[in-house]
Amino acid sequence: LSTDSAGASQDPATPLSHPLSVSGQVLDGQLRLTLAFSRARHQAQTVRRLGAALREELEALIAHCNAGAAGVTPSDFPLARLTQSGLAALKLDPAQVQDLYPLSPMQAGMLFHSVLAPEGSAYTNQLRVDIDGLDPARFIAAWQAALARHDSLRCGFLHRGEQPLQWVSRSVRLPLTHADWTGRDAAELDRFAAAELGQRFDLERPPLMRLALLRTGAHRHHLVWTVHHLLLDGWSTAQLLGEVLR
Repeated sequence: LSTDSAGASQDPATPLSHPLSVSGQVLDGQLRLTLAFSRARHQAQTVRRLGAALREELEALIAHCNAGAAGVTPSDFPLARLTQSGLAALKLDPAQVQDLYPLSPMQAGMLFHSVLAPEGSAYTNQLRVDIDGLDPARFIAAWQAALARHDSLRCGFLHRGEQPLQWVSRSVRLPLTHADWTGRDAAELDRFAAAELGQRFDLERPPLMRLALLRTGAHRHHLVWTVHHLLLDGWSTAQLLGEVLR
């Protein structure tokens, strides 16, 4: 493989297609920028200052990206249409943010009503069902796998002025209560479920669901699944449960 220069790509006397152009090439992992300019239009020292400014901006960008968790910019989340200062104002941990984008119209309405009624929400849903012959470990693992598979189940919701946003966490752990309730009566189960339903979600912190798997017999479990309806936009309860149970 030759390392010699390929030489000029055109005759030096060829008229320029633009008064000023910047071309780039990456070779062996290094970026090289070449500025071509018309001496009739630009002074050499002006172009040198432009080249220095480009180098300074590129070095600042590299330093920003090498900062690790802090290395996100509005271009990482184009649908959110944020400035850098607006992104920083969200006060999210960049290492945990996989994506950031606007809400659907239905979600925006639900978020507005949920924020408007801080003492409770009509959008907190709960499903209770008795399940026989369940393997608890596999069942819990299936729920966690569903969260890992679907971004929409790992969303938190930010109410910021005129532009509410949802952010996708890279990973979440499902809040879980797994206990032996053998011998307890139905009234105790009802009180437990009511307390779960009354516990308000922090809408900004995913996941907006809780799972309780209570053993009530030798081969029977009582499932209490509490979830905010913001997560179910585009999902049906049957669809999600079908994926977990299949």
